[in-house]
Amino acid sequence: MASNRLPRALDGLLALAENMADGLRAHEAAVGIKQNTEAGVRADLAAVRVADNDYRTALSANKTLAATQTEADSKGKAFIAAAKGVLVNYLANRWSAAWTATGFPNNSLAVPVTVVERETLLSSLRDYFNANTAHQNVPLNVTAERAGELFSALKSARSEVNVGTKTFGQTKAAIEAAEANLRTRIRGLLAELSQLLDDDDPVWYAFGLNRPADAEAPGVPGNLVLTPGLPGTVHASWAPAPRAARYRVYKKEAADEAYEHAATTIDPEAMIGGLQGGGAVQIQVSAANDAGESQPSDPAEIVAPAAAISAKPAFA
Repeated sequence: MASNRLPRALDGLLALAENMADGLRAHEAAVGIKQNTEAGVRADLAAVRVADNDYRTALSANKTLAATQTEADSKGKAFIAAAKGVLVNYLANRWSAAWTATGFPNNSLAVPVTVVERETLLSSLRDYFNANTAHQNVPLNVTAERAGELFSALKSARSEVNVGTKTFGQTKAAIEAAEANLRTRIRGLLAELSQLLDDDDPVWYAFGLNRPADAEAPGVPGNLVLTPGLPGTVHASWAPAPRAARYRVYKKEAADEAYEHAATTIDPEAMIGGLQGGGAVQIQVSAANDAGESQPSDPAEIVAPAAAISAKPAFA
């Protein structure tokens, strides 16, 4: 008996929802759908698309904001290191109470490890150089003005990242809620169809669904293992797939643009020959039955064994 599992990926779910909405447009009245109508499906579908667009926009914006903060922080770290190099001429190269006014934290002259600490130190260095103008180094741009610029840039960037993170969190929650509503809607429609349609009614297909009476396609083979055989030959084995009647093995060598059929077998293993010895080959396996063929397994790769090179005879 075929089942109608909801796709895990959002793209697959949206495609299914579109198909179901189209099916409702053509058959809603005739089938007698009352609860999960075309209008309801399309409304939930539209809500997901809007929420997904907002989520993707927020995600992109967050990446941009994070990059801006990283750049501002990098410039801040470089300034802090340069300022330390200038100040050792006045305050010595070891931590002492004389360094307290500069703002270096934790009784250390190391560049602080957190962004917040570096931002705070830039502010302190600005104030220090304003109070001790003779300790500035204008040719190196180690000045109160430069410290202030870098502090403001980092503070602004960090603030925008915080706002962006909040917005991103809100859009993520919104898309998750909208997707959950759509899944609930689709499950509800599946329940209605199960009550109103016979298991072998072809109208199931109009909704982009399998008929419950249809045979179910097999699962995807897993745990694919490749071992070398004779020259130009590789042995493949894998875990049996549910509902598989046979398996199709595909290979792809370096010169191939796409996977090519290499073997069909009823057993969860196969010997693939005719390979380029010494060259890498990728193998995939799918399961098949009368209902169709599964998606291919994750590929596995091996170097096909090459023929041994005979030693040249020695000459006297």
